[in-house]
Amino acid sequence: MANLFIVRTPMQLVSALEAMHHFQTRNNTLVMLHNRKKNNPKQMQKVIDIFDLHNVFDEIMEVGSSQSQSKFFRSLALITTLKHHHYDKFFLGLYDSMGKLFLANLSYEQSYLIDDGTATIVAHRRIIERMHHRSVGLKELRALFFGLHVHSDIPLHFFTLFQLQQHKNETIITHRFDYLKRLFPQQCERSGAIYLLGQNITDVPIISKEKYLCYIQQILEKYPHHEVIYIPHRSETLHPELYALQQGNLTIVPTTMPVELYFLINRIYPAHVISFFTSALYTLNILFEKSTIESFHIASEDIENHHSSVLQCQEFLQTTSVIHSPLQRFSDCKML
Repeated sequence: MANLFIVRTPMQLVSALEAMHHFQTRNNTLVMLHNRKKNNPKQMQKVIDIFDLHNVFDEIMEVGSSQSQSKFFRSLALITTLKHHHYDKFFLGLYDSMGKLFLANLSYEQSYLIDDGTATIVAHRRIIERMHHRSVGLKELRALFFGLHVHSDIPLHFFTLFQLQQHKNETIITHRFDYLKRLFPQQCERSGAIYLLGQNITDVPIISKEKYLCYIQQILEKYPHHEVIYIPHRSETLHPELYALQQGNLTIVPTTMPVELYFLINRIYPAHVISFFTSALYTLNILFEKSTIESFHIASEDIENHHSSVLQCQEFLQTTSVIHSPLQRFSDCKML
């Protein structure tokens, strides 16, 4: 029976590959949803090339973004195409309004949410809350107007790296990048540099540019005698003030692929990786067990938007073996 994978980011694509090998699925269709962020399609294509996915999946559909078509109508068109098929397993990388429409309107036996970084943790919390009270908002009313369903009665399961607490009749299957580890045996050169992973938290925005630069400066001052390699997030804006910090011990190294693959393919075993609350800290902790992985904690009062989601991610990292380091609040940082 056919199986369907819908992904929107490079790491969702890697998660789909892990799921395909874990479940040993056959007759696999991959749908890639492209957004308007210029680096996202480039990294998606890089993952396709690395794993030769045109020879792995039986069919690959690429759905581009369009200035003239809303996300809703793009979803509607895709649902119309896919609903003629019945799938054994449906693997989905997004749990937003678009993802919920796919779950409610496609035909399948089982569905699994695959990882999209720390968004998985937030999505799991939202799904539990949704079980207790189903509401119909404006987006749902619009879907109903076009003859779509807005709720699915089929339980949504998880295929994830994260240790999530099972709720009711959901199934949670955890993995440890087994397929990725088999493909890339870790006979790597151990790097003495500190790798600082950037996050796109000023673009959302979660914090202001001034706060972010203040935090980066604090980290550099903590490690004044180390080479610090800054790897930007594919979606973040690299501010001129950040480039100015390269006059010291910081070097900015953009990549064309997820940071996990960057280390594996370049045969780098990072001795020390630091960031804020990105899921890459957790994934790298799984892939490179001998590395020091450090999370810098952003003070609650400095978080401007998505407060609950950020705190959930920071709280989750505190349950892992990742090292937790505090940052001075921005109000104190300005006096440095």
